[in-house]
Amino acid sequence: MKSRMLSIGLLGCSHIAQASILRPVQELEHMRVAAVAGRDSSRARDYAAEHGIPRAHASYDDLLRDADIDLVYIALANHAHKEWAVRVAQAGKHLLIEKPICLTARELADIQQACRDNGVLCHEAIMVQHHPWQRRAKELIDSGEYGRLIALKTHISHPMRHADNYRFYPELGGGVFRDEGPYWLQFVQAVAGLAPVTYEGRSDFAGPHGSDWRFDASLSLPSGAAASFHASFDEPYQATHWIELEQARIRVKDFFRARLGRFKITLDILGYDDTRIGKIEFEPQNYYENQLTFFADVIAGRRPGVPDAQVQERTRLFEAIYQSAAAKEAL
Repeated sequence: MKSRMLSIGLLGCSHIAQASILRPVQELEHMRVAAVAGRDSSRARDYAAEHGIPRAHASYDDLLRDADIDLVYIALANHAHKEWAVRVAQAGKHLLIEKPICLTARELADIQQACRDNGVLCHEAIMVQHHPWQRRAKELIDSGEYGRLIALKTHISHPMRHADNYRFYPELGGGVFRDEGPYWLQFVQAVAGLAPVTYEGRSDFAGPHGSDWRFDASLSLPSGAAASFHASFDEPYQATHWIELEQARIRVKDFFRARLGRFKITLDILGYDDTRIGKIEFEPQNYYENQLTFFADVIAGRRPGVPDAQVQERTRLFEAIYQSAAAKEAL
């Protein structure tokens, strides 16, 4: 049976929507972008004309009143996610919210309650979770084929070349941890579970306007394994996960690659002397196409969504790690 067409409204004229919504939706028969709203009407009109979007709304509220919209994509500055997520839910529309879904556990509770009250669904757009490489990595860990898990290590860095934007301002939810930390926490949760015995965040908050331009974090897990994270807005590009087992290391190199189009993701299995033990290569896929297909299926009732409890677990830890770094810097 053919799926019903799902109409998407873009809340904000964001750069990320070009990769996360506008390009992938062209490959999906059951979804379309119907409207966009910007900070002002001229910006929305220009954005709609550039990207072939049928309607440009003069305000965010106008988009929420658009009866043709089923799903709203929120890619505003991080501090605005909670307010507009609640308002979208109250308008009776489903929500796809760019990571981080919000900044605190209290904000998340308000969003989830608004969704329950209004019978709509919400999904945090951590696109990497919609790919089989994470499931296969967990299977390798759980199998014990290469011994027990010792450590998970993640490095995400890229020079911040964008013009001055919310990432430069802590009060707007900026900084590298809030930008990249959700990927790390979701990865640890997916392959090993998130129930840390201890956690710590560290930053000198030496970026623009006191933002965290470099951030390190660590978790100790009940199994005895450790998880570590390094992120930077002023180091060369890298996006690598390492899974360290007793007898081998699994490397997921350039794991962001599949957000740029349909590209392969590879799990390299290496000895501690760097000899290659094995390689698991996945067919080319696009994270964003997978993410949109997943959420459309959830809305249609064809599969379950990500449990609220998983999002709550990540958000509580996300807030706590950031606050632990901020508290150290304040001393």
